[in-house]
Amino acid sequence: MLDKEKTILVVDDIQPSRETVINCLRVLGYKNTREAADGKEALEVLEKSQDIQLVISDWKMPRMNGVDLLRSMRSESRWEDLPFIFLTSKSESEDVAEASDLGVTEYMIKPLSIDVLAEKVDSLGSGNPRQKLSTVLKGVKKDCSRKDFSRAVTRLTGLLEELPSMRSRIYFEMARVYFQAGEIKRARTVVEQALSINHLLGKAWFLKAELEKEEQNWQEARASLNRALEIQPRNADYFLCLGDTLLYLEDNMKARESFQRAMNIAPEEDWIKTRTWDIYLKHDLCQEAEASFGSLLINCLGSDVLNNYAVALRKKGEMARAVELYAVALKKDPDNPGLLFNAAVSDYYNGNFRRAVNRLERAIELQPGFAQAEAFLKKLTKKG
Repeated sequence: MLDKEKTILVVDDIQPSRETVINCLRVLGYKNTREAADGKEALEVLEKSQDIQLVISDWKMPRMNGVDLLRSMRSESRWEDLPFIFLTSKSESEDVAEASDLGVTEYMIKPLSIDVLAEKVDSLGSGNPRQKLSTVLKGVKKDCSRKDFSRAVTRLTGLLEELPSMRSRIYFEMARVYFQAGEIKRARTVVEQALSINHLLGKAWFLKAELEKEEQNWQEARASLNRALEIQPRNADYFLCLGDTLLYLEDNMKARESFQRAMNIAPEEDWIKTRTWDIYLKHDLCQEAEASFGSLLINCLGSDVLNNYAVALRKKGEMARAVELYAVALKKDPDNPGLLFNAAVSDYYNGNFRRAVNRLERAIELQPGFAQAEAFLKKLTKKG
């Protein structure tokens, strides 16, 4: 049971709805409550308050909805174990599955029943299943970092009887351990056990796809990823993995659609574009990536990535395009001696002698004793 002296945070954009929850909590003996009208406000309250022991949140809210609030909380170590109850009108199985994947503690359907609220709140506290699992997972993480995979599996096996309601999640975590240990077949068997218990565990379908890709079962991986996306249709990681799988299947058009959908989920996130580029690079399809996404990808890449791509183009004899990429890279990192040297080489072979000399002189100024730059500058000066 929770401490009746500590605070419960109630999050809902509709004030009468918040008041209903607060009044029910007071009847149950929980006098200390805080309110927030959306997820952003809730995070501000959490930042300032040290005694919040439970969050009860609506799902659909402006600015930041309940799902994004939960996602933000679970990404922070200080809130990763904080009990979180959804109180919402959503009742579709896919919605429940998404909340479960993100780490929701309990789930209640509107209209609120004080009896259901009492049951859910009374089940929380130090002995609640999520906190027990979280404690074990911290140990599992340490075991895996030390490559002690057998100990990690033993920890999880001990929970199967203790927490029968979380068996699907425990099997999923066990499959992850086997995957890290390189035991692909065993990992696949265990993740299928997880899915036999809860076929709406999206991250288990995603892990199954990763295992199938390890075995080069591209069609099976594609099917598993499509299943994961049915459950969580706004997961950029799933779309990126699907795009990678489709490139292995040589379905470049569908792959491009998958990468575009990943970018559309969070257009402001450069990591999605960078991951997309890395996948195309792995398949030696950089030029196709450029043709498909153009400056959308190129402008988000770091100077090192651009430098490597420009070097590859230079080796293929595509000097003009290499020069363009070096120009973009130097805007991001103008005082990089190695980048200046490579750009100078491309300039020279592209017929721009004066700019090549200027860049070599700048590279030597920034890095005295840069032997390659000095030798090349000497060579150009003699020719000049």
